[in-house]
Amino acid sequence: MKFTASDIAAFYAAIVATGALFLEVRRWFESGVKIKVTSNHQYSAPDFKQHVITATATSIGDAPTTITGLEVWVYPTLIHSLLRVGLTRMAVLDTTTFATPESSVPSKISPGDTWAGGINEHVEAQIRQGLRVSYFAVRTTRYKRPFFARIRW
Repeated sequence: MKFTASDIAAFYAAIVATGALFLEVRRWFESGVKIKVTSNHQYSAPDFKQHVITATATSIGDAPTTITGLEVWVYPTLIHSLLRVGLTRMAVLDTTTFATPESSVPSKISPGDTWAGGINEHVEAQIRQGLRVSYFAVRTTRYKRPFFARIRW
């Protein structure tokens, strides 16, 4: 069987088209809403008497989204968190106490924007009573599953 120039061109075009299709599928999976959540310990200025744990959500995707809630998920031990049993959820209802008024919930964030919310030492004391492994969970309108950041004590 002999290959003609048109057979070789068709074979080459099929390989290039398949590669382009895979790149588009990859781009489709990587696009959309992506939120990077971090948690930090801070003290309120100027007297540094109030301890605050803040959750900062940064939009690193290429689509805007709306943050609809901030929760604290706590587990008694690390094994419980790995097995996802013994979960206690606490909703943070007032996120504007430790951030700007733009950080209220719900809040729309565009790509590259940052949102912040937090809890004070009174909530922290409730979390620490027998519960060791804690996460901030930031809920958005795009996904049912929230974005997480571990709270380090």
